[in-house]
Amino acid sequence: MNEPAKYTCNAVSVAELDGQTRRAMCDLYLSSYEATNAELFEGDLRSKDEALLLHFGPRLVGFTTLRVFDAVWQGRTFGSCSPATRSSIGSIGVSRPCR
Repeated sequence: MNEPAKYTCNAVSVAELDGQTRRAMCDLYLSSYEATNAELFEGDLRSKDEALLLHFGPRLVGFTTLRVFDAVWQGRTFGSCSPATRSSIGSIGVSRPCR
């Protein structure tokens, strides 16, 4: 009996996305929204830092993108300089302040 395909999710730097993945993301985007085009998609993607890619087996079936900002709270800076790594994405935790 064949093992069923599984969903996987990966965090990837937008700068590291290859052309095939970008095209698959754009195709999903264009199939989901009206009054848009590939140029708008690419412009938005260039303004982001990370992409979360959802695959079912080898096929891209969803994604979201994000941009990382630093925030100051009570005089302490939190954000991109916090010691988070891709291996910690998905775990519950509190960001440490930047110095």
